[in-house]
Amino acid sequence: MTTTNNLTCIINLSLELNQVKDLDILLNRILTEARVFVNAIERANMTRSMILRTIEMARLRDSKETGTHVQRVASYSVAIY
Repeated sequence: MTTTNNLTCIINLSLELNQVKDLDILLNRILTEARVFVNAIERANMTRSMILRTIEMARLRDSKETGTHVQRVASYSVAIY
């Protein structure tokens, strides 16, 4: 191999290594964003669960008046949330 070919090979290898590093950085960013998204979904599910339990407790306390009011307000809250 000539010196020019050797230099070309070295440059190509260097470029490939940089692409691999860039890909690794990109994959790490994607994984981080995915973790943030999963955590947000889990928090939303926990919040929804707590709201539904609170609604059920209020309904059981007074199912005739408070219960229907809670159900009505809950449906508005779900629509807004």
